[in-house]
Amino acid sequence: MLKDEERSHRMMLEQRLVLENEFERKRQAEKELLRNIEQLELQESALLQQRSRNELLDREIAMRRMKDDDMNRRLEVLKQKERVLKNKVQQKNDNFMIREVTTNDQIKLSTRIPTLPSFDGKNFEEWKLEAVCMMRTGLYSDYAVSQAIRNSLKGDTRRILLTIKPSESAEELIAKMTENFGEVKSGERIVQDTKGK
Repeated sequence: MLKDEERSHRMMLEQRLVLENEFERKRQAEKELLRNIEQLELQESALLQQRSRNELLDREIAMRRMKDDDMNRRLEVLKQKERVLKNKVQQKNDNFMIREVTTNDQIKLSTRIPTLPSFDGKNFEEWKLEAVCMMRTGLYSDYAVSQAIRNSLKGDTRRILLTIKPSESAEELIAKMTENFGEVKSGERIVQDTKGK
């Protein structure tokens, strides 16, 4: 009977030890779980703060994009206005360059070389009318008109320059052109004449 009691006592001690070990293991697991939960709560809080910062940044970026779009529209309007004003200024500048009035109300001739339509031997009378009008306006110096006449000659018609002195006036140049390209002579005739000289 004593042996049964001792055996029973030993079994109970073993059972108590098992239960204590089991309890200690569970207590360690509880501590581990509490540590994990605390870390997860900290991570969750950090994520919420990050999300809040990201939302603020997102709103700020959207505002900046709206401002950028608005600035692009304003810049485009200003560039358009600048182009229009540049064109107006250029036109007015061109008009002032043609005729510049001094304080004595004397007309100062423009030093700018004007342009005449190109002349290649055809439509001489039309070209001549343009040249004579340019010469008679008095807006340009004789040198400028002479240079415009020389610059307008194209192709074989430039051969006439070989027969003209560089110092000839615009009127003399027009007379020479009339002599060679007027109704009497054709464009081919002047080429033949210059080759024969």
